[in-house]
Amino acid sequence: MNSKIAIPIAVIIACGLIVPQAVSSPAQDAQILYFEDFNGSASEPLQGKVPNKCQEFATWQSGGDADSEWKADGSIKGSADPVALLPFKPESGKVYTLSIDIVDIQGYKGWLALGFTEANAVNRVFIAQKPNGWMLHRIGGGSQTFMGTGTNARDEPAGDTKSSLANMKVVLNTKPQKWTVTWYVDDIEVRPETAFEKNPTINFVGFGKHVAAECFVKNFSLSARH
Repeated sequence: MNSKIAIPIAVIIACGLIVPQAVSSPAQDAQILYFEDFNGSASEPLQGKVPNKCQEFATWQSGGDADSEWKADGSIKGSADPVALLPFKPESGKVYTLSIDIVDIQGYKGWLALGFTEANAVNRVFIAQKPNGWMLHRIGGGSQTFMGTGTNARDEPAGDTKSSLANMKVVLNTKPQKWTVTWYVDDIEVRPETAFEKNPTINFVGFGKHVAAECFVKNFSLSARH
């Protein structure tokens, strides 16, 4: 008997399975795994929202409360530091590109982090997510790149001193026996390809802020190519 599974049309459209999104990719053969433009409402939480494009049904996992949580328009206010994550487990033999646009960060010594994580303690700061292959960017303070949770950290050259910043990108290469990471700001390599001593456990991708009283992001994406 030929059986079929019905998928709700709202899920199909939301995940971009029928309606493709016009987004740029790092290479012609790249497959977009996630894309979120944060074109939602500033009054609606990001938590539980389906990304604009996803290969498999998934929703954003994010913490905080009504006074300090990531919103559907990519903004956050308040002193709490919740993260926003999507499920993801890398496969060997691929190159993954994780990217986000920082539109604005307000607050002394505030920073935004982007990377791959093992945990999803969404009400806690990004460092508490057991990140592996990640980076943070500050207002006028340049970037820091990391292999793990506070391990193999490196300060990169100071960046733009304005509050409006640009693009952060982390490239995870699972083709070698020992996986590697490369870091970029505005498509400029800020730290060369570096290998893990031991391949990490990765279950999520996402971002989070720290200290900043207000933060605003756009165009989160994760792509894969062979």
